[in-house]
Parts: sequence; C-alpha cells; structure tokens
Amino acid sequence: MRVPPLSVKLSWPTPNYTNPELRGDGLYITLITFSILVFIAVVVRLCSRIFIKRFFGWDDGLIIPAAIFTLSTNAVVILAQSRYGWDRHEWDLRPDMIQPTNISAYVAKMTFMLGSMFCRLSLICFYYRLVRDSSLKWFQYILHASLAFNVVIGLAFVCLSCFGCTPIKAYWTYPRMRDGRCIDESIEVISMGVVFTTADFLTTITPIPLVMSLQMPTKDRVWACLLLSLGFVVTVAGCIRTYFVWRSMFASWDQTWEGYFMWISAAVELDIAVLCACAPALNSLLCEQLSKIPSQLKSGLSSIGLLSSARRSGSFPSFFSDSERPSRSRFFTRRHGDVETAESKISEDDADVKSQQGYHAREYTTVIPNDPQADHHSVTGAAASPPKLQIIMRQSINQVRTTDVMPSPGFSIFNPRSPSERSWRCKAWVTGGFTKK
Repeated sequence: MRVPPLSVKLSWPTPNYTNPELRGDGLYITLITFSILVFIAVVVRLCSRIFIKRFFGWDDGLIIPAAIFTLSTNAVVILAQSRYGWDRHEWDLRPDMIQPTNISAYVAKMTFMLGSMFCRLSLICFYYRLVRDSSLKWFQYILHASLAFNVVIGLAFVCLSCFGCTPIKAYWTYPRMRDGRCIDESIEVISMGVVFTTADFLTTITPIPLVMSLQMPTKDRVWACLLLSLGFVVTVAGCIRTYFVWRSMFASWDQTWEGYFMWISAAVELDIAVLCACAPALNSLLCEQLSKIPSQLKSGLSSIGLLSSARRSGSFPSFFSDSERPSRSRFFTRRHGDVETAESKISEDDADVKSQQGYHAREYTTVIPNDPQADHHSVTGAAASPPKLQIIMRQSINQVRTTDVMPSPGFSIFNPRSPSERSWRCKAWVTGGFTKK
C-alpha cells in the first residue's frame, strides 16, 4: 500500500485506537451471500456436466480455478475487514495492524486478477464449444485473438503486481525498508481496472453478432442474447470498482476507509462474473428439468386413477397437449384390394410396446390366403370365405403377440407405391388397433 507523505500524516486527526469509527456489516453480508451463491452454482454446474451430461470441457475445467480465486478474494477481504483494520480510517490503524493490512492487500490483488482472468478464459472456451463443428472461421479467429489478449493482460498485470517491489517483501514490510523500491501502485491499479473492465466488455459482446446471425426463432434469439448479455452487469461492476479505485488512490490518502467500497465492488464483480459464466449450463439444466414436469404430472395422475377416468370419459386435463393424449385403438376393416388402418401410439422398439396402462398382451399370427387366385372382395362380409389361418402362439414374460400379413397376387395391402414396399408388417394391439411399420 502507498505510504502517505509526512505532510499528509501531520494533517490527520489524533488516532483513536480504543473506540474508532467503523464501517457497518454490509461487506460481510454481501460477500458471504455471494460466496454461497458462487459455491452452489459451480457445484451444480460441475455435477450436471459430469453425472448428467457426462461431458467435461475446458470451460468447466477453467471455472474451477476461477471459483477458487474468487472465494479466496472474498475470504481475504472479510478477514482483513474483521481483523486488520479495513473497516476504519487509516490514522486509526494500530502499528501492529499495518503489516498484516499490506499483506492482505497484496494477496487480494493477486487472487482478484487471477480469478478475473480464468473466468474470462472459461467463457471464451465456452464460445469455442459453440462453434466447434461449424465452418465459421472468422469467429474462430476472433476467439483466438480474444484468448491471446486475455492471457497476455492477465499474466502481465499479475507479474507487475507480484514483482512491483524490489525486494518483494518491501511491499508489506513496516517500517519501510531503506533499500526497498516500489513502482507507483496507484498508476498500476487504475490501469489494471481500466484494462480488465475493457476485457470484460469485449468478452461479453463477442458472441452476440454470431447469435443474431443464426437462423432461429426471434424469441429464442432474443433469449440467447439476454443470457449472454449478463456479462454487462460485470462490466458495470468493473466501472464502479474503477471509480472507487480512483477515490482511494488519487482523491484521498485514507485508503482503508475509501477502499471499503472498492473491495466490495471488486469482490462482487468477481462473484457476478462466475455466476454469469455458469448461467448457460444452469439454464440448460433447468430447462431439461422443467421439461420433465408434464410427464411426471401425467404419471402421478395415472397412479391415482385420474388419467384412466379421463380416458373413459373422453376428457383430459388442459395441461396435456393433443400429442400427449392416449390414442384410442379401433378395429380395422379390409376393403377390396386393401386394408384400412388406424394409427396407434407405440414405441420405436418393436419388442417394447407400451401404453399408459402398462404392457398389453399380443400373439404371433401368420395369415396365409387359402387360394392365391381367389378374389377376396370382402373379408368382413358373409359371402366371402375367410382364408385359412395358421396360428403360432408364443408366450413370453411380456405376452407379446404380433400379426404378420403376407400379400398374395391380387391382394394389395395399403396400396404399396413401389415394388420395395410389397411386404408390410403390422403391429396390432390386442384391442384391434393397427399401425403401419
């Protein structure tokens, strides 16, 4: 921390070590609340990616150090506020507090810069994943430049802050070392604030032109832009932090008192950045869970008998869409030269046919016309003699029954449109409904 000149110290009031003027508990409440939110967001994101999506990308890996450095910044600021005098005027600091105060400021600067850098890198890697399988080379070049820019400025300011004093311990040693030399910290911190805020802004607006150019519904496009634009909140927090940096470094020598809001805004900026980086992953997880609610409601209603009674009465609750209503099976009729069918709701797996009430019994039947040359004008009429049936029944644990209808000359099924469609296989419910496979 900067050491005020002797003329400034002489203008300060008499120190009050016993009953100093203190800041309130707003910093504790704010940082503890955001720390809990950050921890929950990162844990939920990682668990959903590892155990639900079964995918772990570079953006997920980089959010881990970003969260660690963010929570470390919150912890250091809370510790310095409670024990090392960051809640009082600088002239009220006891001499034994000055060196721990300087060490806390040194560590908080390091963790803040590293957390901010890793958070932006995580977002850039997320953008890479969006265009991984596309041919948008121009956007990939923008991401390459953005990645290099953030790595360079992050490492540059970390090294500048770490080795800003020679020797390094000259930054926090009190009384000051006679042979110690340090760069002007006010210029360094204000420059870092401006550059990092600019980097936050550029990282936020990077994917917006890409999203606006996508062929997607306007509602989805606007929602995606709003989700990605949460980073503007981080930019606003960075501007507020830069203002309080100027107040504590240039407008006043009372750094502990004026730096109160600077450290709150810095920590909140990091917290919001991590939350915004986790927002896309949490949004997809939330939408996936919400999409399961209709089926869960339907299953619950079926278990209490409400759904079956609605089926018998022909009325369904309003929250079931038409596509989700159970279909009624009907008996098929066979006309001259073809078969009239009714669609039934079955699964794609031939061996796993289910309905809302559970499994249905079926049997395996092979129908072979008695006389291939006969003209079967009507199967349902009494004048026509029905073909002989060879029935082969099999019983499995699910009591599956299938009907195969083999066409013969002069007997067409479903009016096939091409020679490749001469053989059709029908799946029939035991109640008589058919669907064309």
